[in-house]
Amino acid sequence: IVNTRGNAVWKAAPDGEVVAEWTGTSPFEYHGDPVELRHRARASPEYKHYNSIGFCGDRIYVVAHNGAGADRSLRSFVVVLNDALEEIGRVEDVGTSAHDLLFFGTDLYVCSSGEGILLKNFEPVLRSDRYLRGIDRVGSILFIGGTPREPDPLKRPAANSQLFFVDAANHRILHVATLGRVGNVHE
Repeated sequence: IVNTRGNAVWKAAPDGEVVAEWTGTSPFEYHGDPVELRHRARASPEYKHYNSIGFCGDRIYVVAHNGAGADRSLRSFVVVLNDALEEIGRVEDVGTSAHDLLFFGTDLYVCSSGEGILLKNFEPVLRSDRYLRGIDRVGSILFIGGTPREPDPLKRPAANSQLFFVDAANHRILHVATLGRVGNVHE
């Protein structure tokens, strides 16, 4: 489980009990008001905004947005953990405001949301003028959400977002569906 606000990755038992934790820095404890926790966490230089998790073989991959905290200029990275939640690797500079990862066989796709770039094995394969967030696939077609860039969060709910249908073999956009006023695409 990725606990984004808590700055942690948890391994949980089927009943929900947390049996192991990895943070890479310091966890943020929840003691009441979730708004206060969000502001306190994001004000910390240790806040990484872990937001996505994926699995390949016996490895766990976690995306660190890393630009949602006090310093929005920080570059994103991907942490590689083993089953014991020990960090065994890290890929630095995975774009800006990265979200979502998807394994397609052994190929790893990540959205460098802030740059509007889809990465395959950490190399750019598709560029867009949108904030890319949300990726999945059916067969050989990738589905990627795209939201207009809007710095004012109050205006984002009125955004005319899009869904890109992308051929995974050559990363060519096959179709774009305009979703209307759905706001940000998250998943």
